[in-house]
Amino acid sequence: MTELMHAMAEEVRRQAGEGNYYSVVTLEDPHPGDTLYHMERVDFRPGNPAHDSYSIAKSVAVTAAGLLYDRGLLTMQDRLGTYLGDYLVPGTDPRWGQVTVDQLLRHRTGAREGVDFDLTNAHLWEDPEWLHTLFAIPITGTPGQDFVYSDGSYYILGRLVEVLTGMDMETLLQREVFLPLGFHANAWSRDRNGHTVGGTGLYIRTEDMAKMGWLYLNRGLWGQRRIYSEAWSDIFLHAPTDRIRYGYAVTQGTGDLYMAGGMYGQGLCFDLRTRRVVAWHNFDPEGKTQGLADAFMAFCR
Repeated sequence: MTELMHAMAEEVRRQAGEGNYYSVVTLEDPHPGDTLYHMERVDFRPGNPAHDSYSIAKSVAVTAAGLLYDRGLLTMQDRLGTYLGDYLVPGTDPRWGQVTVDQLLRHRTGAREGVDFDLTNAHLWEDPEWLHTLFAIPITGTPGQDFVYSDGSYYILGRLVEVLTGMDMETLLQREVFLPLGFHANAWSRDRNGHTVGGTGLYIRTEDMAKMGWLYLNRGLWGQRRIYSEAWSDIFLHAPTDRIRYGYAVTQGTGDLYMAGGMYGQGLCFDLRTRRVVAWHNFDPEGKTQGLADAFMAFCR
């Protein structure tokens, strides 16, 4: 066991989290006999091979925006109304049409409230077109400034993908990211009309979640294959932030550390300086455990 994995496993035990954490995976630069990276995994409790990553789905979905950017189909300053104007039906807030992609990805649309698809059963909404319901939320804040977290933001990103590519977001990412990275069992929740939920509901293995951190750490390069451009990497890793340090679906910690989290204690961290990644799946509805971000940050200092 490497020093990194030993430290992460000891932190799980310190938290008395053996009954909550499913698995922890670490990735580091290759050791003798490795090729792309050195991976270690520790399992603490049995579970399905692929777990719900909850809001870490956003930090995967954001890569779809990068693929569109690289194809010249989308910029961060494009406005939603340019592509989704047909869904701004009478009675909805027309200001949604002026919201930019940048504001959408940073949860700064100005919407009065967000939507949590893990707590709100949107399948029971009267209107099966989720965009109608999302765009009906009044914009009462200042777009670009006021932070209101919402799964709906990354659902809307998925709908942009469909308009611009003719395929749903899950299909795009399966072809352009998941298959090249060697993902195994995975699935993404969909709405009543078959659109990828985007903001949550992505079931993946812990090692595949860690692979996304390795891809981000390597600025879009996977071995000898480029998944997305360095230009997008600069945009993704240096998105405008404020005191909460939340950019495009990841939070920047101390130095070169980036973190993403999900409901019930999911986590993904990657450190650009030390070239290390840790990912974990957890199920802690009572909030007994605190995740591994602090321990990872301390180890990487």
